[in-house]
Amino acid sequence: MKTYKLAPKRVQFVYPKANKEANMLLIEAIKDGSLDGMKFLPPLIVHKDNGIDLFFNGK
Repeated sequence: MKTYKLAPKRVQFVYPKANKEANMLLIEAIKDGSLDGMKFLPPLIVHKDNGIDLFFNGK
């Protein structure tokens, strides 16, 4: 990111289920921004343990 002059601001790990390891990472960055002020957001869990997709109400 440094090569492209991007400063990370928010980082969030994405978990497929609560009992699994994170398989994605979301990073919000600002071009030519300060390196101060990076925040780690709470984890984002995509599916409930019963397999229902949390974003589409199980449809």
